Amino acid sequence: MSTTPHSRPVVLATLAALFWAGNFVAGRFLHGQLSPLTISFGRWLVALLCLAPVVLPRWRTTLPQLRPHWRAIVVLGLAGIALCNTLIYRGVTQTSATNAVMLSAFIPMGVLLGGHLFCGLRMTVAQTMGTALSFCGVAFILTRGQPAALLQLTLNPGDLWILAAVVCWAAYTLKLRHIPASVDKPALLFAVIAAGALCLAPAVALEWSLRGLPHITPQSGGVLLFLGVFPSVLSYQFYNVAVGGLGGARASSFMHLIPPFGTIMSLALLGEQLHWWHVAGLAVILAGVAVANGVFKGHGFAPTRPLHSR
Repeated sequence: MSTTPHSRPVVLATLAALFWAGNFVAGRFLHGQLSPLTISFGRWLVALLCLAPVVLPRWRTTLPQLRPHWRAIVVLGLAGIALCNTLIYRGVTQTSATNAVMLSAFIPMGVLLGGHLFCGLRMTVAQTMGTALSFCGVAFILTRGQPAALLQLTLNPGDLWILAAVVCWAAYTLKLRHIPASVDKPALLFAVIAAGALCLAPAVALEWSLRGLPHITPQSGGVLLFLGVFPSVLSYQFYNVAVGGLGGARASSFMHLIPPFGTIMSLALLGEQLHWWHVAGLAVILAGVAVANGVFKGHGFAPTRPLHSR
């Protein structure tokens, strides 16, 4: 079945969300087997090996496209590759994969808020209301349905690591719009992953020198292969194309599919439990997303407006 020019980025954004949901579940599965730094570094090494046969033969012709944007590529690698994923793997050592994917539903609001605070973009009343509503849903999940816990500062550290990852992903999405759509997508992805892996390398080397080399079993190695192909090469490539076709804010709105995808996988593969406060908090977050999405075709974060315009 062929897809229209408009439906293609929609399909790609949906697949990216599906594969990224698997990232949370796989990270939780590897808890106790490999450290967060090792998981992240190993994942990106696999991704680089997958992309190399496609990118390197054309590197001389694509490098001139990338060179003017090297600063943005370094920021993208640091935020979206090194920090975001390491924080996720750190977070799921202390919280469930279900909790992590629920909190990831705040990504669209994080992009809207980040665009307003750091890119000079105006938020409409509907977007402001949607962001506030989503904040309430996040707070409900963080406190396990007991908002008074916010006053007692008795939050799960793992959940806070996941929220930090959400912030990094919002920064990645906003910065990605600074790269022209004409830049070769596989080459850009390769460069961003390489930049992220280089950012991780010193920390990984220090950890391995102190703790010794990791013991990778066939099982954990297979999971790393999955992480290196699906949530890495395919998801990032799909997401980059979707951002170019839909705009950063609209593309990020498809990430609210991560919670239902991830919850199903967490229940089926990890035997986790779904609690009432998961459902209630997610419902409030998605209500906020729905409120904000109603204005995408109006003012504010229209997909045709460059996110770097002030």
